[in-house]
Amino acid sequence: MKSRILPEISFIKIIMNTLEIHNISLGYKQNGSLKTILHDFNLHIQAGELVSLLGASGVGKSSLLRVLAGLNQPLSGSVSLFGEKLTKPHPRVGLVFQSAALLPWLNVRDNVAFGLDFAHQPKISKDEQNQRIESALQEVGLANAANKYPSELSGGMAQRAALARGIVRQPQVLLLDEPFSALDAVIREQMQTMLRQIVQHHNTAALMVTHDIDEALLVSDRIVLVGGNGRIAGTWQPELPFPRTTRLAELQNMRTEIVQTLHSAQQYANQAQTVEFVI
Repeated sequence: MKSRILPEISFIKIIMNTLEIHNISLGYKQNGSLKTILHDFNLHIQAGELVSLLGASGVGKSSLLRVLAGLNQPLSGSVSLFGEKLTKPHPRVGLVFQSAALLPWLNVRDNVAFGLDFAHQPKISKDEQNQRIESALQEVGLANAANKYPSELSGGMAQRAALARGIVRQPQVLLLDEPFSALDAVIREQMQTMLRQIVQHHNTAALMVTHDIDEALLVSDRIVLVGGNGRIAGTWQPELPFPRTTRLAELQNMRTEIVQTLHSAQQYANQAQTVEFVI
């Protein structure tokens, strides 16, 4: 199968993009000076599309997710949801961390419900809350574990609960920061399949940070690689239908291109940064 590298900044808008990232630059202070990590970063994601973000540690992937979630502000640039500028946490933007981060004193059901009553959340009735919680638990296969506590859960079950907490608000944008990196291969494959189903069912625009190239190839509609210079080094669009678990060999040419682009991009990376890719 022939792979195809898409232009870095040219995305044809057939329908309105759900999430738009405009010229975002990120940085931090180091030894009294400002170190910029992302430079004029642009990305558009449509409803029902899952984009994976690859890049070496330290190039700003997780920091970008925090900006998109409204938790931090960029040095410059802007983020918009359906054309409306985002500057603070939004009720229709969900965030799933690498760690499940469940509250140990709450059972699974209450962990999933946590946040539905926050001030920035739209007020919904108790009946609708219960309906959403039950639906989210059912969707991730935890309906029978609703009364269990985090200490009683396996790693896979804990991450399912975290995913349910992310979708219970019915987000239009779902942000995921290496959500499956701590799971074994079998559970990870199940979670990847579940994520694809959730994106399709909810028609959500999803952006996932991962260091696993195979994972990106398996679940993504589009793959974006951030180079060590803080700019997009390459963009790929796998053309195989889902599921792709038994068809990775057909994406070998694309995989090779990604690995080669990654190595080329590393010449711009700071020597202090480490690469943690599964290649």
